[in-house]
Amino acid sequence: MNSLHDYEILNYNINFKNSLLTMDVTNEELNKRIEFVGAIANRFSDGIPYSIILDLDELDMKHFFSSNKDLLEEKRIVVGLLCIVLLKN
Repeated sequence: MNSLHDYEILNYNINFKNSLLTMDVTNEELNKRIEFVGAIANRFSDGIPYSIILDLDELDMKHFFSSNKDLLEEKRIVVGLLCIVLLKN
């Protein structure tokens, strides 16, 4: 994935039926639309205008569950998580 560091998040849309999250981002030179196909969960904390992407990683499911174990146990259902999970077949 190309670096999106310092891109501003303009908007995002989550289509649960089609497991698709789209995000429109921009920097001083370029606008981009990012599509996360197979997204099953997400969490954006304290979303405010002019939010900037600091880091974006693609992780496998094993890493996702081990990294978010406490949150998953606390919530008991996946309402949303700190990262976006992509299913790989």
